Amino acid sequence: MLSSWIFEVVDLYLKNEKSAALISREGDILHAKSDLGFEVTGFKYLTENSLKYISLKPGEILITNDSYSGGSFLHRYSFLMPLTSAEGTHPGLLLCVRREFAPGLNISAKLDDEGLRIPPTPIFQGGQLVTPIIEAMSMHPLCPQGFKAWLQNTVAELGDLHKKWMALEKNCKFSLTSNEIKKFISFSQKYSADKIQEKAQGESRAEVRLDSGEVLKLHLEVHNGLVKADFSGSSPGFKTHLPDLATFGACYAALASFYGLTCFKTTGSFSVLQVTKPLGCFLNAKYPSSTHQGFHVGVAAVQMAMNMALHQIVKNTNPLFAENDIKIEMAFTQGGHWLSHWSAKACCESVSVENIEAKYPVQILKMEKTQENMHFALEFKTLAACQIRWLTDFTVNTIRPPRGMKTPTPTKIESLNDKGEWIPLPSQGSTDLLPGTRLRVDIHGSFAQN
Repeated sequence: MLSSWIFEVVDLYLKNEKSAALISREGDILHAKSDLGFEVTGFKYLTENSLKYISLKPGEILITNDSYSGGSFLHRYSFLMPLTSAEGTHPGLLLCVRREFAPGLNISAKLDDEGLRIPPTPIFQGGQLVTPIIEAMSMHPLCPQGFKAWLQNTVAELGDLHKKWMALEKNCKFSLTSNEIKKFISFSQKYSADKIQEKAQGESRAEVRLDSGEVLKLHLEVHNGLVKADFSGSSPGFKTHLPDLATFGACYAALASFYGLTCFKTTGSFSVLQVTKPLGCFLNAKYPSSTHQGFHVGVAAVQMAMNMALHQIVKNTNPLFAENDIKIEMAFTQGGHWLSHWSAKACCESVSVENIEAKYPVQILKMEKTQENMHFALEFKTLAACQIRWLTDFTVNTIRPPRGMKTPTPTKIESLNDKGEWIPLPSQGSTDLLPGTRLRVDIHGSFAQN
């Protein structure tokens, strides 16, 4: 049997959430999910850290978006709410839901300059909103417009989720005991270890250099269903800083994708991975280092290194894809805001030119998609003045590919000058654009055979 009734119930309960987890009061993740794969492993620490000094009753809620407390980007807010209390053999359950509000491309030297940072803070207690705290948040100079109303609406939706769980327990007549949870966690651990053991075991190395100067070095070992990732030798952070929880999460996301561990995301399944991140390296960043760039290119570098190392151990596997992508944010002077995220894999699967041109003052001049080798190219023209910010990496050919393969063509973002020449832009930056400015992005996502 490849599943459990606990997984079935929790997965159904969380089906409408993009990023969420159900956690026992004893600290076990029963199920976690996220549209950003590296986030799923951080819910446990977020819960433990948040409840260390804050006591919550069922239905009460706290909020945090702290990157160093199990969170990720500052525009992704985590809401923690107990569903049930510990009673007898029942450990009690906690729900953590992560919602996104006012996303942007915010790159600064310090985390607190990237946006409003909220440490674990209660916002709903005793059946009422904690109004003074919410007012203080909304008055912060970096608080996004409309945050207060969105927060109040989210609290109401979480209240509905609490009622939904209570009704689910009552109508389905089930309860989660500590013994049932332990058996489920053990089952998910064994399932994951068995899947890993089905393929070749061994060890390998990978190295990735970032445009911002950081060097990632990985020594990977796979033995007896256990994966050990050692990043000793990786450099300190210069512009890219990734908290250790996100480094672990990025490793697990690559591991889960490679071995097909798509069913269970539990404390048990996470235990098949051990990650060593030396103090002082950019993969073990500490507050107050900025994290936005780390969550983008740092996560991509970790996942790329993991994929390259795994492909060296397990031969004749699926094609090796790079993690090349580009984020572009355009704020138009006439109003309107376009935050786009381009990756070869995602763009080859689905891009709607009509939707882009209908929403934003841009004209798509040319688009090329090649599914076979994951190549995507887009040329567009601005129809209104705007300020543009962008972030990418791997714009120079510095990735050391596995033996027998060659590195994808470097990522490019270019602008057309007055002489009709395409001028490469650096891997990150910002500038003002006049109407009629032409830009081009070019991404290759597949490692080719020599």
